[in-house]
Amino acid sequence: MRYNIIISTYLGTYNILMIDDADLQKIIDAYNKGLHSFFLGGQKYNLYRINRIQIYTFTSSAPMSADEFYSFIEQKGMITRGYMNISSYIDDSVLQKFGDNVTRQFIKNDFGAEKESENPQQNVEDYVNAKRIAELKELEIKNFDFTKLISLCLELNLANKSGMFLTIPMLIRAIIDHVPPLFNKTTFVDMCGSYGNRSFQEIMLRLEKSSRKIADSFLHLPIRNRETLPNETQVNFKNELDVLLSEIIRVHK
Repeated sequence: MRYNIIISTYLGTYNILMIDDADLQKIIDAYNKGLHSFFLGGQKYNLYRINRIQIYTFTSSAPMSADEFYSFIEQKGMITRGYMNISSYIDDSVLQKFGDNVTRQFIKNDFGAEKESENPQQNVEDYVNAKRIAELKELEIKNFDFTKLISLCLELNLANKSGMFLTIPMLIRAIIDHVPPLFNKTTFVDMCGSYGNRSFQEIMLRLEKSSRKIADSFLHLPIRNRETLPNETQVNFKNELDVLLSEIIRVHK
């Protein structure tokens, strides 16, 4: 028996096509153990913050590889394009034309029901609120492309979830260098001094000074005989960043 899978996660939707029973079991095992990712055929697949998984049989007897099946569906014009055309996939309405939905036969537990031990990073909250990212995705502005800003926010969440605290200030620095044109400014410093009310300016100035200095120390400080790595407290600019993102959304709705 061959199977076609559709998986939706926090980062997007994708397929795993034309797999056999053994490979399907590997996916089910990863799901049951609550793994953030797994490898299949030398390729890494993401399960981080999974929203749904559906499993379909492929009942046709025609010999067909995963690439051949995808190309066939693409030629028929039945491919679904993801956000900003960054990704594409074959959705349920197409998969069910070639087989039966057998999800309930294989998915019988909640995600991570059989995980062996609790990963302390599993319960870490998002650095950038998921609702903020969803609001950014809904913006439709002709003059600006929000793809990079959204990707930077997603990478912040991944870095925070993985305890990559050296990376977080660098990503924040990238964001504050990226957004000034959204406020008709050329630099973030200029924005801090001339945009919005006094409270907003003070919050942005705190974000500018603290996050940039911390990022610069990580980027430019030469190796020393002793080092101390940052923790989540040192790189916590969640509130200031949320104020910035909420203002971007307010202005460009």
